[in-house]
Formats: sequence, structure tokens, C-alpha cells
Amino acid sequence: MESIKELKIKCQSGKRSKDFLLMKGYTFHREVSIYVTKFLLTFFPKIKPNTVSFLMIFVSLIGCLLLLSSCAYTAGAGIFFVYLGFILDKVDGEIARYKNTYSLRGGYLDEVYHMLIPNLLLICFLFPALMEGRIAGLIFLIIILLNLMNRFNRKISLIISVKLNRMIKDGLVKIQKENNFINKFFNLFIFKIFSLIERFDLIILSIILIIPAEIFLGYSLRVYYLYIYFIFSLIYFTRWTFLNYFGNLEKEVDNLIKRGY
Repeated sequence: MESIKELKIKCQSGKRSKDFLLMKGYTFHREVSIYVTKFLLTFFPKIKPNTVSFLMIFVSLIGCLLLLSSCAYTAGAGIFFVYLGFILDKVDGEIARYKNTYSLRGGYLDEVYHMLIPNLLLICFLFPALMEGRIAGLIFLIIILLNLMNRFNRKISLIISVKLNRMIKDGLVKIQKENNFINKFFNLFIFKIFSLIERFDLIILSIILIIPAEIFLGYSLRVYYLYIYFIFSLIYFTRWTFLNYFGNLEKEVDNLIKRGY
């Protein structure tokens, strides 16, 4: 079995870049995941990437459900399982790159994970906050919708590229010209900072910090978290909607491909 250093080169190629905001901080988690990858490859050499993908969804589901408990220790165990699922989300790709085994099913399972688990985590964690009244419940439903749309916004350029590929090649669809003002305005740091809403590790970290505090403060922190998350989601959604509509989708396709999406 290769050393950790060799595995990093082989399994994490292109995944440790810091050239855009969402990648910053993920290096730490890659330092954790590579040890899990080595463990699985050593003791389960025949393991398939899709098996790990199923496992990441399963343990994440358990973690989310444990968060429904009013017991801080049970909720803490839930966060552990959610984070384990988050790490396994890295491991399945690392094993795929190690074995040079890729599949559409693996990509599908990855999308299922990213669409299902973050939203289910919010549902289970914010459930007590929903009991505060109708406004909180309405805002929560809007958050779930925004989360789904934000995920869609990240993929929309790829979807359009595939859907209109032949028409683009035939010259029937012209690549739209960028609106420089819109691009510069929504790429200001003040707007980019709201991309943190996509950082699943930071969402998990914020929940880790909130759960112990609730022993003394009750569930009020979850209500505040609900409103803060709503503001971040709304601004993030607005930013990418404008960038997609007024930007260069062809360039965005190239960027997504380079990032491995």
C-alpha cells in the first residue's frame, strides 16, 4: 500500500486547489479523508466507490435523525455521523481515482447526497424552531426551496450545455455576451462571502457550536440561526441567478469541469 503522501497525489489530484472561495478550508477535511481511504483500501481492497457512496448516505441519514433528539449527547452523536458522511463524500471519489473506476451511478449517488442530506440536516436541526410560529415555518420552507435552487444554479450551465450542445455546434445558439457591470458587481467580496452557505463543513461546525449552548439558552439559538441562514441563502441565490443570466455560461461550464463537478 502506498504512503499517505503518495495517496494524496494519486487520489486527491485537482481536489486540493485554493483558487476559488468554496475550496478554501477543504484541505483540512482532505487530510482526514485520506486516512479513511487508506484504511478502506488496506482492509477492504475490493471495496467499490459506489459502496462508499451508499454508506455515506446511510450514515448521514442516521445522523440527521439523531438530531431530532432533545438529548445533547444524542444530538452530538448525530453530528458525528453527519460529519462521517461528509468525509465519506470525499473518500468515494478518492477510491474512484485510486482504482481509476468511474460510473454514472456514482455521480448520481453524489447528487442524491448533496440534494438530500443538507436539507434533511436543516429539517431535523431546525425542527424545534419551526414550532415558534407560522412565520418561522414559512421562512423554513423558503430556505429549503432556495437550497434546491442554489444547487440547481451550480449545475444549470452544464445542463444547458448538454441540452443545447448540437444547436451550439450548428451555430443556432450564440454564446451570450457577458454584462461586465453585473459580473464585477456580484463578484465583489461582500457578495462572495455569502458563498459560505455552500460550505457544508461550516454548517456542521455551526451546529456543533449551537447544540452545547442550548443547554443553557434553550432553543432560541435555532430561531436566530434560521433567520441568518435565510438571509445568506437569499443573497447567494440572487448572486448566482444574476451571474448565470447575465454572465458567460460557456465559461462557467469550463470552470465547473475544471473543478470536477
